[in-house]
Amino acid sequence: MEKLWDGLKNLVNLKELDLMHSKKLKKMPDLSQPTNVEVLVLLGCSMLTSDDSSIFSLPKLESIDISGCKSLTLLTSNSYFCNFSYLNLDFSMNLREFSLISQNMKELRLGFTKVKVLPSSFECHSKLKSLHLTRSGIEMLPSSFNNLTQLQHLDINNCNKLRTIPELPPSLQTLEVSKCKSLKNLSNLPSSLKTLKAIECKSLKTVSFPSTADEQLTENKKQFLFWNCRNLDESSAEAIGLKAQMNLMELEEYNSMMREWWDKCDGRRGDNMG
Repeated sequence: MEKLWDGLKNLVNLKELDLMHSKKLKKMPDLSQPTNVEVLVLLGCSMLTSDDSSIFSLPKLESIDISGCKSLTLLTSNSYFCNFSYLNLDFSMNLREFSLISQNMKELRLGFTKVKVLPSSFECHSKLKSLHLTRSGIEMLPSSFNNLTQLQHLDINNCNKLRTIPELPPSLQTLEVSKCKSLKNLSNLPSSLKTLKAIECKSLKTVSFPSTADEQLTENKKQFLFWNCRNLDESSAEAIGLKAQMNLMELEEYNSMMREWWDKCDGRRGDNMG
């Protein structure tokens, strides 16, 4: 199926449009008339190369899944009246430009895309709670990033071109930056942070916590992991504290323990066979 229909269709009762894995679909139809659509699924529409920006202005649209659309290169809209709260673009591997804004956005997924920068107006996502940028081409985050005052989860694992992170929102609870090979510093981490995973950040040198960091690290609810971050400077190691220093070695100790366990198992198998 290459297209649904030509022209306008007044489908007033249509609430969910699921075109999942329509591999020959190249262009979206005009959806400016079916104004009651709440859910749009285009997952795996690998030939889709363009979108009709009217879909993003549908007044009741809440959820959009455009993941795995490998031919899609840009996603933009001139409208500032978007209402959707969920947008998934994961694995749209050729997506390079993204500039959609929805003031009701709560979760945005741009993992495994080629998006290098977020729009300067990104702070308008004032209700955003979860942002996923895993393995994207992201090179920098907007300087106004700390204005996302409801953001709780930020996943930027495996973003190899990301060198630095701006001041983070005071609401952030989970930060995942593992295997960000070019990341050199983590500054002004918010006191709200409960989980920080910075595994194998081989260029990471500087980490700075707020003045309450010592108290944070002694709380059982905090989890700060810095496995194999071997280039941390002395002051950062001190700032991280004993818990994080232990985490630096935890992976190696775990591997050593597992090797010993397997050796014992092999020994027992040999004894039984003998």
